Amino acid sequence: MTACSPCNLRKGGMMPSVANMFPFQDPYRPDVNDLHQNGRAFPPNYLHESWMDYLYWDTELEP
Repeated sequence: MTACSPCNLRKGGMMPSVANMFPFQDPYRPDVNDLHQNGRAFPPNYLHESWMDYLYWDTELEP
């Protein structure tokens, strides 16, 4: 389960039930329509900079 940074810091290394923190919404598997609707909120070919480390490896990794 994921959380925003402030909540993740507050939760620390505890399980959500121990930290008495529960998600506002139950997790669900998005269908194709959900993905299309969410994708429309971003400009064409948009890629958030936080994904660059995972998607574009144009240099050799350090040992």
